[in-house]
Amino acid sequence: MAKIGKKIEKEKLKKKEKIRKQAKLEKKKDKTELKKEKDTQTAIAKERRRNILEGARSAKKVFRKRQMRKYKIRNADVIRQQMREYNIRNADVICQQMSKYNVRIADLQEMQIFNVNRC
Repeated sequence: MAKIGKKIEKEKLKKKEKIRKQAKLEKKKDKTELKKEKDTQTAIAKERRRNILEGARSAKKVFRKRQMRKYKIRNADVIRQQMREYNIRNADVICQQMSKYNVRIADLQEMQIFNVNRC
């Protein structure tokens, strides 16, 4: 009887050890699965952040392009206006210079005619 009791006791110990090992393995599996899941979650979050940042960068580029286009259009309008004003002033100056030149030429011709008539 004692032998049978010891045998039963050994079997119980073996079963307990087996259950303990299985529990340990399951715990290890759960840990690795949790780690894998966590890694995938962090990878997904990282990718999402990267996409958001890329979207923000491209939006910023588009905004800058739009701003530069507006600036260039405004600048071109300002330059056109300045050139228009410059050309108007320049035309006035040229007209004045030409009139002074024509007056001098006329005076010289008059003087020549006067001198020719004198001689």
